[in-house]
Amino acid sequence: MPGRVFSREFNLSRVKAMANGEKTNTQIGREHQIDQSMLTPWKREHRDRGEAAFTPSTQQQVQGEVEALQARSAELERFIGQQFYEISVLTGRGTLRVQKALQKLASKNALT
Repeated sequence: MPGRVFSREFNLSRVKAMANGEKTNTQIGREHQIDQSMLTPWKREHRDRGEAAFTPSTQQQVQGEVEALQARSAELERFIGQQFYEISVLTGRGTLRVQKALQKLASKNALT
């Protein structure tokens, strides 16, 4: 079943059940319709990270925050560009200035 996402608690409880000998990989797989090829990385992560397993690493959290801030910045730049355009039209400023400003904004976005 591709695309299923399991909670951290679900993963931990299944891995602990396997580690404690309560259930085998096969039993867990059959009960929850999970391919055994998924269980091996779960066990490895739990072995390597212990109770911190199945949580995003600090680097992943920072990367997610950076991407969110970049998206917000791009959204605000588009909004500013739109406002600049509307002001220039309403004040009768030439469209050449608007075009130049929008080109600068587009080239700036291309660099980031």
